[in-house]
Amino acid sequence: MTNAPLLSIIIPIYKESKETLTLCIERLCDQHLIENCELIFVDGSENKEGVSQLKSLKYEHQIKLLSSKKGRATQMNTGAKAAVGDYLLFLHADTELPQNGIALILKAFNNSNYQAGAFDLSFLNAKRILKLISWSASLRSRLTRIPFGDQGIFIRKTTFEDFNGFAEIPLMEDIELMKRLRNQKIKIKLLSEPIKTSAR
Repeated sequence: MTNAPLLSIIIPIYKESKETLTLCIERLCDQHLIENCELIFVDGSENKEGVSQLKSLKYEHQIKLLSSKKGRATQMNTGAKAAVGDYLLFLHADTELPQNGIALILKAFNNSNYQAGAFDLSFLNAKRILKLISWSASLRSRLTRIPFGDQGIFIRKTTFEDFNGFAEIPLMEDIELMKRLRNQKIKIKLLSEPIKTSAR
């Protein structure tokens, strides 16, 4: 990578299969403008098996491999501290960005009014009940301006630091941070393009 990355993509992992990790990296490396990004995986497993699996994979793109205590909030905060990008994207390992996802994030940040954002939600599984769930979740996030973590939350690094990152709580750390942003009148951009996540 010749230029400093604009976007740091932070992926917390815990006992992910090698197949999941391989597919995650392949999908990201196929993204338009991936050359403007850095990939940061943060392993929360005790034996650091995720780090070991990632080290065995061969990719041209720059990947940072970190470890931390178990806990998604802790892992994501660890990744954010190591990030050098101007913007942060928190992505689940089994979640797929839309084909032009990185470009959409960078475009959103061209508007200085927006400090954070997320995508609409969809599931890789096409069952009707999951379509209904994804539709209702996307509608809820638009009405409340509070997206879920599996919608691919992105945020300016300076804003993330100003708000002291994720609260290190067992669950709903994503909702808690978005509520704090909203309560302080921080503008959150909800992109209409759907991100695809695993039904698990």
